[in-house]
Amino acid sequence: MRGATLSILSAITLAGCASTQLNYNTLDIAGSVSSLYTKQVLSNLSKYIDEPEGLPAQVDIAAGTVQTSNSVSPSITGPVSKSFTFGAAGLVTGSAVAGAGMTGTFADSWQQNWNVSPITDANTLRNLRAIYRYAVYQTNLEKEYLVPRASIGGKLVHNPYLSSLPQCVLCGPGRGKNPRLHGGWLYWSGADWSGRQNPPPPDVPVVSLGSFRNHELFMLKADYDRGYLADFTLFVMPVSEPNLSGGAGGGSTPSRHNFNILVPQQILPQQQSQ
Repeated sequence: MRGATLSILSAITLAGCASTQLNYNTLDIAGSVSSLYTKQVLSNLSKYIDEPEGLPAQVDIAAGTVQTSNSVSPSITGPVSKSFTFGAAGLVTGSAVAGAGMTGTFADSWQQNWNVSPITDANTLRNLRAIYRYAVYQTNLEKEYLVPRASIGGKLVHNPYLSSLPQCVLCGPGRGKNPRLHGGWLYWSGADWSGRQNPPPPDVPVVSLGSFRNHELFMLKADYDRGYLADFTLFVMPVSEPNLSGGAGGGSTPSRHNFNILVPQQILPQQQSQ
């Protein structure tokens, strides 16, 4: 009876642990969204240091999954016979219960994963390349970036939603650059594709963004505090434009091919003085 009680208590305890772990994992996977997008941006920026005409490796998060499971499988056996020990005179000198015991298997496991969709639309990839090139080399964004178009009244015109603040890259009828999209804020170790060095300036507080591909990336602490990296990350994320009647909301969603990747660790920038 005591064995059964212990098994029940173990099952209740594990059920409580499963609920607590599920809550923790859900908050953890939600908090890793910004890390996933930011690390993707930094990896692409490092790629363009070495390959300015390449295609970005860009994915969109389609869904996240948290799986938490606990289980207990007890096995309890009762006494089936007694054994006796006899002395030399035929007297019983001892007895024992045979066949009694309790065993149990306990399991605790959890899994976290993202379902992501690679961006495959050619025009979207061209525009992403223009944005990344501008961040690294301050190229002519107005020339390379093409404002997405929409069909309004039977005509193809610049998408009015994607030409408006705050989500526009090139804004308004004059297609001026969004003031929150900055270029030239990135520094790196080693040489770029042409052999040019671009280390952070000396005697200025900088933030190390980590090592990606062939380079360690840096930015000025002042630029980091102004949100340059966060703003840039928002510009390369998908924009969910409204689905208005008449097609003013923008084009169709690109083709998606889902696959799973592991949840990455969050970025922990470290301040440095050089």
